[in-house]
Amino acid sequence: INNYIILKKRILLKSLLVMMKMGESNNKLDNSEKLEKMKSRKKSLYGWNSFHPKSLQFMNNPRWLLIIGTTITGILNAEVFAFTNANYSILERLYDLSSSQTGVIAATYDIALFITAIPVSFKGSGGNNRPRFIATGMLTCAVGCLVFVLPQILVNNKITFNTDHSNTTNESTSTLPKESNSNIAFVYPMLLLGQAIIGVGNSMVVTLIPAFIHDNCPPASTPRYLGIYMGASHLAVVIAFVLNAVFQMLPQYLGNSGGADYGDPRWVGAWYLGFLLVACLLIILAPALLGFPNRLSKRDEWDAERRNEAHTGDTLPPVNSNIFRNAKNLLPMLLILLRNPVYMLVIAVYCINSWGFNSIVPFIIKFYEHRFGFSPSTGSLILGLLILPCGCAGMIASGEITRRLSLTVDKIMKLICLAFLIQIPMSLAFQVGCAVTPFLGIDQPYPAQTNRPEAKPQLAAGCNAIYRCSMENYEPHCYNGTNIYSPCFAGCHDDVCDCLTPELRPAFKEKLCAESCRWTPAHFAVFACAIFTNFAGYGPLLDLSMRVVPGEVKNLSRGLHHSLIGPIASIPAPIVFGVAVDATCAIWSAVSDCVRYDLGLLSWGFTAMIGGPGVICATLMFIAYKLYRKEPSNGDVENKNSLAQSSTNQPENGDIAIIGVNGGISPIDIYMVERGSTNV
Repeated sequence: INNYIILKKRILLKSLLVMMKMGESNNKLDNSEKLEKMKSRKKSLYGWNSFHPKSLQFMNNPRWLLIIGTTITGILNAEVFAFTNANYSILERLYDLSSSQTGVIAATYDIALFITAIPVSFKGSGGNNRPRFIATGMLTCAVGCLVFVLPQILVNNKITFNTDHSNTTNESTSTLPKESNSNIAFVYPMLLLGQAIIGVGNSMVVTLIPAFIHDNCPPASTPRYLGIYMGASHLAVVIAFVLNAVFQMLPQYLGNSGGADYGDPRWVGAWYLGFLLVACLLIILAPALLGFPNRLSKRDEWDAERRNEAHTGDTLPPVNSNIFRNAKNLLPMLLILLRNPVYMLVIAVYCINSWGFNSIVPFIIKFYEHRFGFSPSTGSLILGLLILPCGCAGMIASGEITRRLSLTVDKIMKLICLAFLIQIPMSLAFQVGCAVTPFLGIDQPYPAQTNRPEAKPQLAAGCNAIYRCSMENYEPHCYNGTNIYSPCFAGCHDDVCDCLTPELRPAFKEKLCAESCRWTPAHFAVFACAIFTNFAGYGPLLDLSMRVVPGEVKNLSRGLHHSLIGPIASIPAPIVFGVAVDATCAIWSAVSDCVRYDLGLLSWGFTAMIGGPGVICATLMFIAYKLYRKEPSNGDVENKNSLAQSSTNQPENGDIAIIGVNGGISPIDIYMVERGSTNV
């Protein structure tokens, strides 16, 4: 009995010691868990490094992320689509560039974007800090804008004035810049370098911001957020066109107009101010974006609510988020996207639609100059106030329709098809117009030669041969409802113009004749509808491109998207269409500037760039609709897992046994085991 009592006491004592040790270990475990929770909570706060002010935590939510992300994208869109495209005609005249060369400048941006988009999106996936990548891209774009405007500082390209009255009118007339001709050898490479730097920086923004917003917003609000993101960011282009029109009213060198008046066809405005404004805004907003955490506090809840609508099939390999930690896995991840037929068809639709849009945008201002007689600033103003707001409205409306109707992937595809089908007849907007004012010597023979039946329109005719007029001095005047290239080509000397009338010198207007066409409002109304339907497909396409792929490769899908669009559409489109535009030129000046286009051919070219992509995109989206197959739901996977668990077959040597946990397994783990990347 005594031995039993002693043994019982020893057992009780040992039990107490074990319980004390377990209590200490539990306390340590609780403390470590609390410490991990504190660190995790700190990582989800708004701030910089260890500085997380309470006064700024109101910004740590999806709405402020949407506001700042949209603002940043809008500023960059303003630079790419407004300040650059609206000034191509000025750069051509200022630095003796052809339309083909300006097309190369536009393509350089896309080449840089194509080269860097995939590496940037891959490194920005997984657990890497996306705000840091995006802020770096913003600062890079600011540097590119400053490089692009360096020719304005380094080249003396002020407007010069010709006061030689020997064979022109008695009034002094300005000519195109002459002093810059011997100093512009480095200007073209500098413009290319500026666009290349902007493309590198923008690759970090356009590939990461949409996925960053998509991951950190409530699933039910995703279509609305993306619609607002697309629409509002393009609304900045509207504002930029208006600002560019204002900047064009200012002289090239502020405070010194050089004696020229606004409205003169040789007027050069302050084209560079928009780029300086973009650079300043990007530098200011970079710290604001950098303050966001990589994952907002409710990200885990939203991930759990998000439905899996990725396309699946026999050819689609699985994915794992851990795979992004090693750069050697980039190629297998790209193959996952390239073997997804629905995703590739969505990208094909993007590419073809972008081909048409990127073709016409750099030259639409030039078209309005020659078709309706608008100045570059007037054309920019019309685009900014009438056309582009319709595009923004289309993107926002399509996003709201998708949200309110809770459209699934297959129904979104039907909506996109409908938008492109409506776009096709709207492309005929470019056929609406009136006959333009003829040029004497180009469209019609000079009045002094009309009495000769064999007379043909010829700029250098017998009536002005003795004056040896130069094509370099393009000084358009309006005479009796027709345009003349210059008073010299009209044979004007003293008070007589030999090519016009034997009488005393007629009354001239030192501008092109004002174009008046009653069909102009009809053109803009139809074109606005075409832009509305075209942009209405962009928002759903963006949402679709991220919903038909696994969530782990969402960022990489954006990078591949921009990399494929570059070489297929954005890069060749402005170059090819620029060559086509040059081919429609009826007569060139001596400074590589087209004076007169065949507007019939030019109009059909613009029509083809709107209607053609509409037909092809609607067809491809219908094929994607037929091919789309959704991944099985969690319930289906659970049933498969229960069958696997109930199976009596034991794995043989070399086989892999996988047991579902917490609602089902993912093919992710199968792929990782097969690659030897993890242990099961």
